[in-house]
Amino acid sequence: MDLSIRSVTMEDLPAVSALYEAIGRSEPDTARFPSPEEMLRAGGVFAAEVDGRCTAAVWLSFQPLAAKGVWQVDTGPNQALTVQALAVHPAHRRQGIARALLANTDLIAAQWRCLALRLRVSESNAAAVALLTSFGYQKRATIRQSGDWLCLFERQTMTAARQLFSIQ
Repeated sequence: MDLSIRSVTMEDLPAVSALYEAIGRSEPDTARFPSPEEMLRAGGVFAAEVDGRCTAAVWLSFQPLAAKGVWQVDTGPNQALTVQALAVHPAHRRQGIARALLANTDLIAAQWRCLALRLRVSESNAAAVALLTSFGYQKRATIRQSGDWLCLFERQTMTAARQLFSIQ
């Protein structure tokens, strides 16, 4: 498997749209994504390609999650990177692609000097909850939003650890 991860451009939008359409067909109740165009305008979108085909994507932004008082890492504006959506095509799941996208997100957070990574995931998505826990994310709260129970996860970045211990 030849896996690469790169930033999405306007030319990639048809492939990202096809990815989200495939997910919507297989999981109509859980795939509530904005259009890829909206994602690109609202933050960074990164695609995972296997053998040259878009198989997964992650949408990152500085837009905060609607939850106050639950976060452990104290952040200012543009210091908490939010994973707004992470999606893997159903035919390519359980192959390490989501893990690779999360690892890439760590690198991006370091480049953008973020102190925390945050995201929400459906409480019923056991595979995602297990992946996040194995990656060092801490569950901070469970909230009800749009009729669904969502777990809020947070992970301190290496940038925050360096600041905490004054490492250059």
